[in-house]
Amino acid sequence: MRLGGIVAGVNLWILCQIVMDGVLVALVLLLMRHMKSAISREAAREASQHLMGMIEPLIREAQAVASSFEDQLKEKKDLAHQLNEDLDRRIISLNMLLNRARSYLDDGPGKHLAGQVYKQQDAILKLYNQHHDSEAIAKKLSIPKAEVDLVIDLKTAFFSNK
Repeated sequence: MRLGGIVAGVNLWILCQIVMDGVLVALVLLLMRHMKSAISREAAREASQHLMGMIEPLIREAQAVASSFEDQLKEKKDLAHQLNEDLDRRIISLNMLLNRARSYLDDGPGKHLAGQVYKQQDAILKLYNQHHDSEAIAKKLSIPKAEVDLVIDLKTAFFSNK
């Protein structure tokens, strides 16, 4: 019986060894699974950091482009406003010229022409004496620059001969 007891003891030890091997295998598998998930989380973190590193310069560049675009829009808006103001001034000037032409045609040629010419010449000379150049005078009085130059030249020549 002693041999049966030894065999039973050895079987018990073998059974304990198998159970311990199973527990160790299970622990190794759990450890490997945990390491695998830790590695995949670390890889995901590195990939996301790399992706953010690539996206950040693009975002900064997009912001710079948007800012430049906004500045250009403001500039174009100001330019359009300036053009509208210039166009309004020219329309007003043309309306004044049309009204002057209608008045001239309605009254008949020669009726008020002499008076208007003298008034216009006086206005030209007054502005010229205030040191305005001929271009500014022409713009202010809505008459051609050549006409302003002619009046100034004639009056200057006339007064220099006296």
